[in-house]
Amino acid sequence: LELDSESFETLLYLFNKTFQSLNLEKPADYISAKMMLEMAGLIYRRESVFDEDENKEVFKKDYIESRIRNHVIWQSLFFWEEYFMDSVSINFLNVVGEIETDTKERYSPKQKEYLKKELTRFAKNMLGWGLRKEDIEMFVENTALSLEMNSNMKIE
Repeated sequence: LELDSESFETLLYLFNKTFQSLNLEKPADYISAKMMLEMAGLIYRRESVFDEDENKEVFKKDYIESRIRNHVIWQSLFFWEEYFMDSVSINFLNVVGEIETDTKERYSPKQKEYLKKELTRFAKNMLGWGLRKEDIEMFVENTALSLEMNSNMKIE
């Protein structure tokens, strides 16, 4: 969604004001933060930049995401754990297509593969949002343990 510069700056201001009031322990605030994270990657403005290699003016997209990436709220492992569980619970049946397993295992191979892919995707996303590698490894380990899965995944 492209905004003009004034609308972009106004929305960025509102995002930052909202961050100051959020308490992730409150379910409504967590949902607000999650929605803001998801929207931030969709909303941008075009900025004129001079490209020295091409010796001309070019336009680049300036996303809200790049402006809020360093906010302390994204450093919260609680936020990422909740976000992961929400995402998995919403998409699990649609993606995996099965709710129960035929074996004594908690998850079928298809279910395990889905959960592993999602955990890897989240770990990479967290890295992009500036979390420390150690915190991401702790997130992966704790989440894998809560799902009764192997936690020996490498974060790169």
